[in-house]
Amino acid sequence: GVRLVGSEMCIRDRRGVVYHGLPEKKANHILETIREKWKTKGYNQYKTNLSFDDNWNPVYDLAIVNGYSDYELLKIYNVSGINYDITNEYVIDQIRAWRKNIDMHFVTFDHARFEAKIDKLNYDTKILATENYALCPDVIDQGYNSMEELIQGISESGYLWCWWD
Repeated sequence: GVRLVGSEMCIRDRRGVVYHGLPEKKANHILETIREKWKTKGYNQYKTNLSFDDNWNPVYDLAIVNGYSDYELLKIYNVSGINYDITNEYVIDQIRAWRKNIDMHFVTFDHARFEAKIDKLNYDTKILATENYALCPDVIDQGYNSMEELIQGISESGYLWCWWD
């Protein structure tokens, strides 16, 4: 398989590729361009390994891998909020619960972080925001300034994220 963590790319069994050090805008553009085509072929595409260039612009590695479900990738990256005693299993359970009413696709997997774009929301945004905050207090404590801003952010951007700092 593909070693998905760390800064070194290792490809075996033709299961994927990782492009290192792409500027954020370029990585996002590539993801938007290839998502549908490659998803139907069983590939997951996502950003990982956030870092910054010399001018403090965000850069990512872009992974395109075959044969891994979202839940497997959440486990591989051990997405969790260790500083809040939020386990990887708890994160996965919450995402499974959300997916009963929310169609979403992941755009970022990292240790202590995920980002997902909401494709279809059949869920009360206020409840989602409350659950998002319960899962990751940093969405308000270090992101949005208030619950109202979080609700508005989810509604307007269609974006859901957790980054336990």
